[in-house]
Amino acid sequence: MQWLVLAVLLFSSCGYWGPRQSPGASPWIGPGKKATRFAKMEGDFFRGYAPVPYWDEGQGSVLAKRRIESFLPNFPRTLFEKLEETEPALTDDGTSTYDKMKFDAIPTVISLNPDIAVVTLRPMPRDTMDDMFPKWTRRASDRIEYETIGLLDGRWFFTGVIFPSSDEIYVISTAPEIPVGLLEFKDNRAVIPFNGGRLVLTRDGDVVSTVRE
Repeated sequence: MQWLVLAVLLFSSCGYWGPRQSPGASPWIGPGKKATRFAKMEGDFFRGYAPVPYWDEGQGSVLAKRRIESFLPNFPRTLFEKLEETEPALTDDGTSTYDKMKFDAIPTVISLNPDIAVVTLRPMPRDTMDDMFPKWTRRASDRIEYETIGLLDGRWFFTGVIFPSSDEIYVISTAPEIPVGLLEFKDNRAVIPFNGGRLVLTRDGDVVSTVRE
């Protein structure tokens, strides 16, 4: 009976179950307009509950991790191959070696309709296991857990209008007029044109900000 009472109190304290409007990062869906972000509490009594993001693009809320499935067929094989590259590295005690990943990466959804994502790659130093994206991977409210992306090694998908900068940033899109490949900056500015508009990306130190026009 005590466990039953505790469970009822715990469940009731969560406050809501179905999707409701919630603050958080979301991609552009038009000039000056972002997708409305919703959240739904999901989980169970043993693992705990957490908000799962949904997006509303004007036709009702859709589970965000389902919405980004459209990107998967468009990831170039060359990008997958770079993420699979390893090199021998010494263990911390220096007694043996292991296969260390050569690159770390963060994919970020920056636009819907057309669907556009970027993937920031950074080389991993040989002498450390430090996180290459410390201030991004710690911002849990800005990311979408996508557990079934085997070729990306279960990496997080982020979303929003900013993403980390690097010398190597890939553009991926479902729009046929947008070429998939490396993003080129000139004077810390890059433009991704598409049918009906464009994305203007501005680099300022470690951050790239996006505006949809």
